[in-house]
Order: sequence, then C-alpha cells, then structure tokens
Amino acid sequence: MKRIFLVLVILTMCSSAYGGGKGESGAAFLKIGQGARALAMGEAYTAVADDLYASYWNPAGLAKINAPQLGGMYNLWFQNIDTQYLTFATPAGDMVLGGAITMLQIKDIEEWKDEHTYSGKFNSSDMAITLSCAKQVIAKAKVGANLKFIRAKIKNESASACAVDIGGLYHPSSINGLTLGVSLQNLGTSLKFKTEGDSLPFNIKIGCAYRLFEERLIVAADLNSPNDSDMNIRIGTEYTYSIDQNNSVAIRAGHRGGADAGKFTGGCGLRTGRFQLDYAYLSFGNLDDTHRVSIIKRF
Repeated sequence: MKRIFLVLVILTMCSSAYGGGKGESGAAFLKIGQGARALAMGEAYTAVADDLYASYWNPAGLAKINAPQLGGMYNLWFQNIDTQYLTFATPAGDMVLGGAITMLQIKDIEEWKDEHTYSGKFNSSDMAITLSCAKQVIAKAKVGANLKFIRAKIKNESASACAVDIGGLYHPSSINGLTLGVSLQNLGTSLKFKTEGDSLPFNIKIGCAYRLFEERLIVAADLNSPNDSDMNIRIGTEYTYSIDQNNSVAIRAGHRGGADAGKFTGGCGLRTGRFQLDYAYLSFGNLDDTHRVSIIKRF
C-alpha cells in the first residue's frame, strides 16, 4: 500500500506541468468548493475528507462512509450568480459509490457590440455530473476516483469536456491520529467553444490532518498547486463538542493562501441524529463576503 500511495504522490509531482504552465483555465465553476464544513476549515480538507462531500475534495474519503448519505448546498454568489450542488453516496459491497451534480447560472449578462451599442442581455450556465467510486484497500489506506462530464453554455454556444479526479488517504501506523491525503482534480480534456479551447482548472492537492483528544479536535493543512495560479497553502481546524451520543456541535476556522491570501474563514455545524447542518463564512475582500449552508442526511 505504501507503494500505491507513493505512486499517487509521484503522479501529483509529475502532473504539475499539465495545462502548459500557469495561465487561464476554463470551467472556473469547478473551483467553487462544496460542503460548508470544508469551506469553514479554510478548504484544508484533502486529508480530513470523511463524508459525502469528499467526492469534491478527495474521493478516497468516500470509503469512510458506512451508510447511505444525501447532501446539498446552495450558494448565492457574487453578482447574482447562483450555484447548486446535490450529492449522494452509498456503500455497495466492499466499495462506496456516489454521484453529484453541480450547476451554475448567470442571468442577465449585458451584451455590447462596442462601447456605444447595447444589444440586449443573455444568460450563461455550467453543469458537471460526477460519478464516484472509493474503496478501502487495506486497514490503513483508501483510494477513490471521480469521472466527470462537464457542459458549459454561453448565449447560443455550448462546449463539453470530460475529466477524472484521483485521490488517496493513508494513516501511518507510526503516528496515531495522523492522516495523509493526496488528490488530483480535473485531469481531462479541454473545454472548447467552436475552434478555441481552454484547459480545465487542474489542481494537485497534498494534505495532512491530525486528530487529537479522541478526535474532538482536528488540525489540517493542504498544499495546492493549480495550473492557473500560484502554489498556495490552506490551513484549518475544527473542534467538536458532543452533547450526547446523537447530538453534537462544532466550531471551525481556517485561512486561505494563494489568490485568496489573507482571507479567513469560519463557521459552525450542528449534528442531531442522522441530520447535519453546516454553515461557513468566507471573506473575498473587494468581492464581498459569502455565506454557505450545506446539509447531510444519513440513512
């Protein structure tokens, strides 16, 4: 298993040249994080991933699920941009299977033929359908993968692409409570409108998480190497207080580097029985702040 994990790490290093270096990428909506818990922790979730939102951050984390889960998140973003995310995951034999759909709509975009001629308004939309599979290969390691079908539409033009995500989790025997994670996101074809195409927002993520005090406290960090911006570090923490066996509350905080440098995150969560509600606050400076709410229903 150590060899398998090493191969994943080597792949992340070798893939840093994907997309021809730093530059613009298409399908930017794929970079919008999903799940308020992960967002409140500064997006340092590669090694934490342990619920159905793992399909976005590190599909290997889906292997931790032992019962069906259904979740969703709605996000009213900047400038009347709406995003919706619906996901599910369920154990199936010795694997965990899942799926998700991501949608983004931008309405009433003004069109100008030149600086003096206004020609009306149009809409834009993006959608991605994700199929996931994860498996625990040995007691200390898990692997997972996503297959994505992506479609974008601007006015009367449309484009499509396919991509895969690959992830792994490893729990070193020598350090109790430590988890290491690696994830390759959006490795696939270009998104092409007519004759011109843009590479997808490929990202390499390497993370670690340390669980303390009977896992009540989690401290995590991620190293990101995207193909369209500089390498950056994300850090986050979560403390969970158990009210009783079926009810708990959590507080979270984090910090994002890179393009979001200096931006803090925070949030909280409530779990009661089989239902979980999470909230995240994210600062985007001049672009204003955003508030995210996500839910999980366990069956």
